[in-house]
Amino acid sequence: MRHRLITMAGFAYVTYAILTAYTALASIEAAHPNGPDTWAQPKGLAQVDRAWQPMDYIDTPTYANVKNEYRVEVWVGQRCHWCDKFKRRELPKLKKAGVRVEVKETWKVPRSERPKDMRVVPMIKVYRRSKCIKTFHGYEKAETILTHVKHRVVLMR
Repeated sequence: MRHRLITMAGFAYVTYAILTAYTALASIEAAHPNGPDTWAQPKGLAQVDRAWQPMDYIDTPTYANVKNEYRVEVWVGQRCHWCDKFKRRELPKLKKAGVRVEVKETWKVPRSERPKDMRVVPMIKVYRRSKCIKTFHGYEKAETILTHVKHRVVLMR
């Protein structure tokens, strides 16, 4: 019986809160006319120019490059088809975009100094300052890597 009484009291409270919010919202909506031409300007404030237009967002994605903050580390293997393909196709695109790229050859680095999470080559690590923000295992396109290197900026007209 006690649980049922608590349930009924909670239901009544929630119903009261919803009705109160609904009546408050109805009075706010009824106070404003339909169009901006009929809105009254408060006294003491400057009039807004009628030619004023709100700013529009530009639909094309724009990226801002943060120089010297990002670097890409590429671990390649010896006689690796995918590593050679990455160096031929994607590495020039990254360098052309202005990204600092370090190519590390696994056969020249001792096992103790290699990354612990290296499973396959090529392995691409994207660093911001000294923190690794993304690791790619295997061949990856330069466009995908660049999305992590550059910040997206929304421009307004």
